[in-house]
Amino acid sequence: FYRVDRLSRNIVASLEWLQGLNARGVEVLSFEGGESSLRYSTNPLEFHQRILDAQKESAMIGKRVKMSINARKVRGDVMGSAPYGMMNVRNEATGVISRTDCPAEQRVIQKIMEYAINPQRPRDWAQEIANDFASKGQLKRGRKWSTAMVNAVAKAAPPTAACEPMDE
Repeated sequence: FYRVDRLSRNIVASLEWLQGLNARGVEVLSFEGGESSLRYSTNPLEFHQRILDAQKESAMIGKRVKMSINARKVRGDVMGSAPYGMMNVRNEATGVISRTDCPAEQRVIQKIMEYAINPQRPRDWAQEIANDFASKGQLKRGRKWSTAMVNAVAKAAPPTAACEPMDE
């Protein structure tokens, strides 16, 4: 290993793993000191201490992340990726993250819904739309459209999406 703390952030799992390797005669080394390496067979307590430090660091990072998430919730931020058809925007004055419609994605949803509610639509309508988008170079957030993506958007779209006039 380059560094012992990269092995694991769980002292119990690490000790079991290291003892199992040692019992099989496998030499475990850490090269974080450059030329001089730390050997588990000759200095197990140093290995244990570094893994314990890594577990402590991991717990502190987890605590900071949870505090940050709670602070964002209190501030009123929305969390996570916006669903298709929407986008996250940050208010420059307050820093609060909210969601708003994404006009380009709303137009795509409108096109999908026009097909989805049409009783005379072809059986493979979702594949036709995916192929149409692909032929025009349209991507869904950087990825090529698939039948499953088209179906997911159609399923998630509000029923009114197909009733509203489409702006071009």
